Formats: sequence, C-alpha cells, structure tokens
Amino acid sequence: MARRSSVGRLYIVRLRPATDPVNARYLLTFGSRSTDEIALNLGSVRGLDGVTDVLRAGRVPVDEIEKAWRVLAVELRHQIPNVTLTHALIRLLNL
Repeated sequence: MARRSSVGRLYIVRLRPATDPVNARYLLTFGSRSTDEIALNLGSVRGLDGVTDVLRAGRVPVDEIEKAWRVLAVELRHQIPNVTLTHALIRLLNL
C-alpha cells in the first residue's frame, strides 16, 4: 500500500504581539491548500528556532524558511503553502 502524505498550508501566528519575535511562542495550524480553512491545530513552538525545526520537518525550502523569518520579525502572522505533513513533523510536535 502506498503512503499518502498531506500537503497543505501552514499558518504561523505569534501568540503575544509585544513579545520579541526571536523568543516568542508561535501557534501552528495546518489547512487546505486551496482555501483558508484550518483543518488541524499542530500546537505551539517556542522561538524562531522552533519554527525552523517545524518547517524543515515539513520539507519547506530554505528560501521559504528565510522568508518566514523576515515576515515574522515584523508581522504577527505568516502562512506557507505546500507544506508536507510528514511523519517527522508529526513526531516533532508530539502528535
């Protein structure tokens, strides 16, 4: 039986707006590629290092990871299309 992987959009939200983005806590949710509907709450991670670990586990290209850093340094929200919900990502988030 072939393995299926889910590909969708990862939503990243800084939970406390006044917090330093480098060390902030980020809420991660996963949703449809074609709509803004959220299908799965992935939990939260601490800091941009935590976000980076999740993005790497989701097979996000380096240029998209760097873009996420730049956006999250000044914005509270960011979304990344075409993220793969891999076994590594699920293990990393203890789901």
